[in-house]
Amino acid sequence: MRAPRIITCADAGYFHFLPHLEANVERKFGRLPLVYSLGLTEAQAGALRSEVVRVDVPAGFAGRESRRGFVMATHKPACIRDALDRSGGEGCLCIDADIFFVEPLRADDIGDADMAVTPRHPKERTPLHLENGNLNSGFVYVSDRPAARAMLARWEEACAEGTRTDQKALSDLLAGFGLLEGLGPVTRDGLALMRLDPRLFNDVRLKTGRVLHFKNAGRDPRIAAKLHRYRRWEERHPHALAAYFRLRRALGV
Repeated sequence: MRAPRIITCADAGYFHFLPHLEANVERKFGRLPLVYSLGLTEAQAGALRSEVVRVDVPAGFAGRESRRGFVMATHKPACIRDALDRSGGEGCLCIDADIFFVEPLRADDIGDADMAVTPRHPKERTPLHLENGNLNSGFVYVSDRPAARAMLARWEEACAEGTRTDQKALSDLLAGFGLLEGLGPVTRDGLALMRLDPRLFNDVRLKTGRVLHFKNAGRDPRIAAKLHRYRRWEERHPHALAAYFRLRRALGV
């Protein structure tokens, strides 16, 4: 498949992730991401090479957290919808700003799915994590097909209620797809969903992934320092970095 349009969303506090993310995406996919501004300053937006969109979302969608500390990124489905409207039929991959690509996606990773998500990483299958859903919405692919559009509309409507995080809302909508019961494609009610291996495509453990997710890098200096090290390695020796992670997978690290 042609590389999907990659989008991310960020406010002023997450700007520091964006120049590195856009460089990483460009090296891996040959194009810059689309950035949705949730309050970037004019100077920050102007410093990026990516297209920056200030999408209209309901008041309060950005920057809120639930009482348990789960991030209420309920702006996300509205941004995906806007990206699809701009894409001319092209699919959209929405990633968190602290995502890092060790390798690009291949044609068979998503296959012919309407949507693709990553179930919870085994590291995060604890009662507290699962309280916020059976998937991690830091990596969500949505095609520009009727079935995907219909699910996206339901997701956006659920987020507009303001009672759940974006992640919990999507997890609840996909509850019948056996998110924690297996990987690979599954079709239900006309929606073809690809359940991607989180150890590869949303690796919060930072050990085996082709796509790493440096969760809490904005708040934890140790995680931020590790992200910085991998950035430098990927900039200078991308093939060596990819080989390192392939070896870790082969060894079952």
